[in-house]
Amino acid sequence: MKQNILKTLMLIAVLLNGSHAFAHDLYKDGIYYNITSTTNLTVEVTHKGNSYYEYSNWYSGNIVIPETIVYNSSVYTVTSIGPDAFHDNDLISITIPETVSVIRRRAFQYCDKLATIKMSNGINKIEENAFYGCSGLIGDLILPNSLWEIGAYSFYGCNGLSVINIGNSVVSIGDQAFLGCTGLEYFISNSSTPPSCGRHVFNQIPETCELQVPIECVQLYATAVEWKNFEIIIGKDLETRVEYISINNNINSNVEYYNLHGVRVNNPKNGMFIKKEGERAFKVML
Repeated sequence: MKQNILKTLMLIAVLLNGSHAFAHDLYKDGIYYNITSTTNLTVEVTHKGNSYYEYSNWYSGNIVIPETIVYNSSVYTVTSIGPDAFHDNDLISITIPETVSVIRRRAFQYCDKLATIKMSNGINKIEENAFYGCSGLIGDLILPNSLWEIGAYSFYGCNGLSVINIGNSVVSIGDQAFLGCTGLEYFISNSSTPPSCGRHVFNQIPETCELQVPIECVQLYATAVEWKNFEIIIGKDLETRVEYISINNNINSNVEYYNLHGVRVNNPKNGMFIKKEGERAFKVML
């Protein structure tokens, strides 16, 4: 009798372990999914198993997320990337379709080999820690005009990026979202209203990093919380990209300044001037 009970308990344990190991709903063409709506036929990209730490490197290399998948003769739309979906995996690149509207918390955290992100114009929200510690990201990061919220710590420690360009719909950026992006040369915000920021959003960004904003919004950014911490703020005509206006708290002695009549000024103060720096010449506000 005791042996039968023991065998039954062991069988239950095996069954529980089996269900634990395959908590995702389906697997298709190298990607795991959970069904988020059987009515609307939507799915979310997820990790293998019940917890991301159960398996190592369930994803690697270059991943292209499809817009739709076919499962049990039904067509499901891929609408989100789930929590921890690619956490600490050896990705090299990720391509995200326009059907995906949300990248959830820690989705790509510690993917330190991830070098390239291609986002379509469908993302509305990037949740906290989404790309935390993705130190392998290099070059330009372009966040689409559809994006309106960037969560806390979302790009914390992405020190290989040289340019971050956020779209014109962003309204909020969470705490320390870009802290430690020490390789930045340009941060571009296309919004006519400075997005509201949490604490220490741009800490440890180099003082030489230029903040580029719409030409008519320079003063708004220069007085906005967190944005005003940039040493260099440059206004651009986003259509013609011809003329600049900048605010710079550190006057560089290696450049020349002229008033608007073309007369050289040795100690420019409190006004608009023409700044000549090498082959570049543009208007600045000091």
